[in-house]
Amino acid sequence: TATSFVGAVTGDVTGNATGLTGTPNISCGTGAFSGVVTLQNNLDLQDDDKILLGTGDDLEIYHDGSDSYISDTGTGNLFITTNGPTIQMTKGSSENILIARTDGAVELYHDNSKKLVREGSFFKFRECYGYFYDDAV
Repeated sequence: TATSFVGAVTGDVTGNATGLTGTPNISCGTGAFSGVVTLQNNLDLQDDDKILLGTGDDLEIYHDGSDSYISDTGTGNLFITTNGPTIQMTKGSSENILIARTDGAVELYHDNSKKLVREGSFFKFRECYGYFYDDAV
């Protein structure tokens, strides 16, 4: 049984890789893992490569070269949860879009300026230019 290799390992290879030193690169077309897979660095995917989750690939996370997507393609709901004090959507790292505070207010922003706040049973508008009424809603 060989315990070390120099160069490429090709063909049908099974077993355990132990004692790898330096910066080993493992490349394969398709791999199947059981148990936990731990990365010591980044998972670097290229444009249009997707992270697919679920038996039917129901959740997709990807970037198409221009836009980024979190896509729920299944039949259930998409939940975003937190144990922290807020869920916050921002443009970049400093321009607020939405802030939802745990057990508190929900704030909507336009151009980083707070425009709508829901606190308790009331909505507070910062500017009012008109209204939309649709009795079907």
